[in-house]
Amino acid sequence: MRRAALIATAALLGCRSDEEGPPIPVAPGYEAARGFRDCAPWDGPAITIYLAETPATSDDVPFPHVRLSLYGADGTLSGATLSWRDDEPNRGSAAHCTGPGACRTPSEARVRLGALGNGVVPGDVVLRFVDGSEFRTRFLAELDTTPTFCG
Repeated sequence: MRRAALIATAALLGCRSDEEGPPIPVAPGYEAARGFRDCAPWDGPAITIYLAETPATSDDVPFPHVRLSLYGADGTLSGATLSWRDDEPNRGSAAHCTGPGACRTPSEARVRLGALGNGVVPGDVVLRFVDGSEFRTRFLAELDTTPTFCG
């Protein structure tokens, strides 16, 4: 049943398109997506998603990876589009990391989420950097169910 839900969600994501063109493909080397319950900087609820070649664990995040920290409870994040610039990070934060201490943050980010449910977080992301480069991918993150207490 869960596998069918994952396939159906992935199919729906494939039909979505970015405002600028066709559906966003999965970026090579970032096929594995894993989400964890987290806390926002002000101790509110959040979800942090790691995109990498192999799945992240609570103890190990492989390199290279993209980290997306999305601030809000499941009910406010489900189906939401979160956008922010580097001078207004109140909706989330992101980083592209190639190694320990080698991370760069985007000057602009847009994360579009599908409906959260069945232990998965579907979505797509576009990160724009000051040098003009861009990172785009679609993801289907398995959400770790370990509770996190904030505050």
